[in-house]
Amino acid sequence: MPFIAYDLSLQLIKELRAPLKAIRASNASLARQLDDAADSVHSNLCEAGGRFGDDRTRLFRYSYGSLREVRGQLEIAVAKGWLDGGEPAHAIAYRLGGMLFRLAKL
Repeated sequence: MPFIAYDLSLQLIKELRAPLKAIRASNASLARQLDDAADSVHSNLCEAGGRFGDDRTRLFRYSYGSLREVRGQLEIAVAKGWLDGGEPAHAIAYRLGGMLFRLAKL
């Protein structure tokens, strides 16, 4: 599952290109936070791949927390009308969230 989560985190970053552009037009700060949080999801998954035991689980938890931040920022953008909620990034974030939640509980 960690390898699938790794691939999904990269796919999430790719699918955030258009939403980030739309958000940036209205709120550059939120776009920057979203971009940084998505990068953190992937970076922590990468680092977890080289760790063992509790250290590895801790990094999965960090990745999950950053993903929750991504999801929250996407929800803000939908609530403000900048996105419609049907962008592929939303579905990827929810799928990845389920995986990271399980990995974080190991």
